[in-house]
Amino acid sequence: MLITGSTYDGGLNDFFTNTSQSYSLLVAMLCGIVVSGSVSCVVSLCTLNIKTNDDVANEWAKTISIAIVKAVYLPD
Repeated sequence: MLITGSTYDGGLNDFFTNTSQSYSLLVAMLCGIVVSGSVSCVVSLCTLNIKTNDDVANEWAKTISIAIVKAVYLPD
């Protein structure tokens, strides 16, 4: 956002106006999405502990139990 904002007239001397332009905000949002997606993928791959079919079954059991707990304990 700062790099894109600095390309407009006045650079970062007119900080609020230049960083609130459409392209500055678009770049900032896209960077946020890319960084958060990358971090999520890296953390998921680094913490993956599924080695056998029993591990897969245990993970699915945990996932299914979330839906059951929500249905039983949370009112609509």
